[in-house]
Amino acid sequence: MCSIDIHIMENNGKYVVFHPETFSLFNVSKEIGEILKFYEEESKDIHVIAKKFNVIENYIMDILKYIQQKSSLNLTKNLEWTNGVPRTLCLIISQDCNLRCAYCYADHGTYMREKRLMDIETAKKSIDKLFSCNSLNTILFFGGEPLLNFSLIKEIDSYMMAVGLNVKYTAVTNGTIMNDEMKHFINNKFFNLCISLDGIKEINDQQRYGNVESVHDCVIKTLEELKYRKYSISIKSIITKLGVDRLEEVETYIGCLNIDSTAIEPVNEVQPDSRFYISDEEYVKYIQNLDTVSNASEK
Repeated sequence: MCSIDIHIMENNGKYVVFHPETFSLFNVSKEIGEILKFYEEESKDIHVIAKKFNVIENYIMDILKYIQQKSSLNLTKNLEWTNGVPRTLCLIISQDCNLRCAYCYADHGTYMREKRLMDIETAKKSIDKLFSCNSLNTILFFGGEPLLNFSLIKEIDSYMMAVGLNVKYTAVTNGTIMNDEMKHFINNKFFNLCISLDGIKEINDQQRYGNVESVHDCVIKTLEELKYRKYSISIKSIITKLGVDRLEEVETYIGCLNIDSTAIEPVNEVQPDSRFYISDEEYVKYIQNLDTVSNASEK
């Protein structure tokens, strides 16, 4: 049979097979996970794999056929979707971060794995597989802190120009490590930049901290330096227990900054005994109170 494109994800001894063309996911045993990981990373030669894991070749063939058949069934569920062309690619170019935010769901950018930066060959493979010269393509640079791998962003841009792909760039950043070269590149190449800030200094710096004295002050300085720009800036704020009863204050403060839009979201992936935890009911209650205050002020 022909080789199939799969990616194996492993965490704490649990294995998941991802089929990127159909976005299919399969839970598999450790034994099958190790076999398929070798198939993905080392060799697609069934004879070599069978010998290494001391199994018959038909066993491996049956596993691959099952994934291929089930993925094909998933692919035919929505023909309109399958006829489309992917236009947005999210690249996690940095599994590392210079901050150590208290509520970080991604284990400070590592996603519970080792710290590492994406290389240009990995980026090229993703771009070549998904992007079309006939589309306006978008790349979202994500992390960790994506600007820790700024050299890759420049390499990707050079590759895009070399192959003639029409592309727009955006990124989600903590806004604390931007230098003049980055600012110049972003101003000429990006259509949007999303910066994380959780509101007033008192709240933000209890939640977001790292290798700078004040994350809040650093972000405000960055925003001031980005006052004259060609692209839009959005602020993403995470609301925790520390600020849920001060939503109106947070919203007003962020709205006065030099930005174009705001996204406010409740904290996720924290334990109920955390000082940052808020329940869905508590968040909804404060949202409703905020709406009530807003409506009363408009009358």
